[in-house]
Amino acid sequence: DPGLAQGSKDTYESQLRTLLMPTFEHFTLREITVARVERFLKTQAAKSHSKAKHSKGTLNMVMRYAMRCGAIPRNPVDATTRLRASANEPKALTPAELEAIRRAAREWRTGASLPGPKPDGQVRDLIEVMLGTSTRIGEALALRKGDVDVTTSPAIVRIAGTIVVPRGKGVHRQPFPKTHKSKRTVAVPQFAAEVIRHRLSAIPDADAEHLLFFTKGGKPLTPYNARRTFRQILQLAGLEGRGVKPHSLRKTAATLLAKEAGDKTAADMLGHADTRTTRRHYIEREDQPNPLTAEILEKLAPGHPKPAGK
Repeated sequence: DPGLAQGSKDTYESQLRTLLMPTFEHFTLREITVARVERFLKTQAAKSHSKAKHSKGTLNMVMRYAMRCGAIPRNPVDATTRLRASANEPKALTPAELEAIRRAAREWRTGASLPGPKPDGQVRDLIEVMLGTSTRIGEALALRKGDVDVTTSPAIVRIAGTIVVPRGKGVHRQPFPKTHKSKRTVAVPQFAAEVIRHRLSAIPDADAEHLLFFTKGGKPLTPYNARRTFRQILQLAGLEGRGVKPHSLRKTAATLLAKEAGDKTAADMLGHADTRTTRRHYIEREDQPNPLTAEILEKLAPGHPKPAGK
């Protein structure tokens, strides 16, 4: 579609290649029937709802375009069953889990007997920046010197990009986050500001485009490599296999923000246009009784005085 921005084109091309082509590359458009698409999506959903959702969206775009061009009379994706996500509740990290991750990040590969170069602490710093900015991992890795202002109180961070790795093009910074609407400016806590100052001290003479997180060659760190190190840190922390991922940091921040300041504040910080997304996917709800309900319902007790005039 010529109307798509380049970043979106790269994303859809990647999804077309990795999600759809392995199944449909040997079929003609007219052979991609409703039944065939239905079986494909069910297989994808059994592995991952997110993968099935992306597959359906990308295939839908392809088939709609084919229909507009007159190659097929109707879009088979329209007649498939609606994808329904499993009812997994968002899970925030507990204070004990968060402390274990921080301790493990400080201690990871610091032993004198370990071979190879010592860690540079970038993933340790990334953890704090993700918590303090409530960003996705790619957004945090895309932060540049010019996106932060630590001279104010509180410090200010502009989230205006993400790191992507389209096939054949190498890792690069996309000039907008997951969506154009999720560009935002946020105030960050002191602990994150201190880490950002530390990152800035490594590039004192760099221009405003220089990334805060970068390889020895000056290129962006890839989300894949950062996640790999994060998994090793989780293993050291004793949290491997518990469903903890870098995205858990974002859910932890969202849960605290919602609890202290409401869902709208959490949604704004995360860059969501709708609080429903934040509530459904990011905020862990506490199962705590509200004493006020007992006080109110006590008015239904036998013999409770009726209001005057009733």
